[in-house]
Amino acid sequence: MLQLQATRRISAPADPDRVRLAISRLRALPAFYPTVQKAQCLLNDPLTSNAQIEQVMSTDQAVAARVLQLANSAYFGLASRVTTVSLALTLIGRERVSTLLRRFLVEEMIHMLSGHKPAATRIREISVVTATAAHSMAERMLRADKEEILLAGLLHNVGELVLLSQFRADYEEMLRRQRQIPRREAEMAMFGVDSPLAGRWLLEAWGLPEYFLAIVEHWPDPWEVRFPPAPVVSITLVHTARRMAEWWLEGRGREEVEAFCSTRLLSTLEVGREFLLDSYSQLPAEIERVKGTLA
Repeated sequence: MLQLQATRRISAPADPDRVRLAISRLRALPAFYPTVQKAQCLLNDPLTSNAQIEQVMSTDQAVAARVLQLANSAYFGLASRVTTVSLALTLIGRERVSTLLRRFLVEEMIHMLSGHKPAATRIREISVVTATAAHSMAERMLRADKEEILLAGLLHNVGELVLLSQFRADYEEMLRRQRQIPRREAEMAMFGVDSPLAGRWLLEAWGLPEYFLAIVEHWPDPWEVRFPPAPVVSITLVHTARRMAEWWLEGRGREEVEAFCSTRLLSTLEVGREFLLDSYSQLPAEIERVKGTLA
């Protein structure tokens, strides 16, 4: 497996071009899973049969096994066990299988970026809890894109992993600066770009849809998006889920959610205050329910 090495300290760290250069070196990583690329092409072609798709996916045991594991997870709640890719295609549909393949690829990329760096553990922990909270709320809101919301939650802070994996010393220095100044200011001072934009650049290099790019770039402030039709509600869901993840990991109570429930937030999501309070209260059970299915 490819080992990603942090680059050496550069004398002019606040230069976004070096971040772009680092991301260009990561552009080829999805090529390590050609099966996923071939299967995605077939899934997008209405003329291909389920048998053809299964034949391609079955050439990579890891890909097929992960898709079946996810198809049998609590997210879908299917009455019978899915034992073949063909059955998964029939029961949950091509679009959802395509999302599961994309999720497999994203999980592998996150593992590669994380390596054995201690700081990556916290980043991934935030990612998993955010994804869980976002998916849970999307599910309760009866949103058809709940799997995409979950994937967006997993991806939302991938830019932090980019900066950590490629510029470890500078990232640690940025964390020290963060004790005195806001996170975004510390990132801009150190790298010339903040982590959400670095995350967007990486997803662009990987060829992910604009839906995910917009969420990853704008989750810290959903209302700064000025070019509709951006997925503002989805961005706001991930924004809210990230705050819930931070509070939960810090052991904070419902009063944090109460203070967070602005009129603007509630009107964007079209939910009431009790919806968010209940969602936060149910977060421990949701984490337990999906344990083992997230990266």
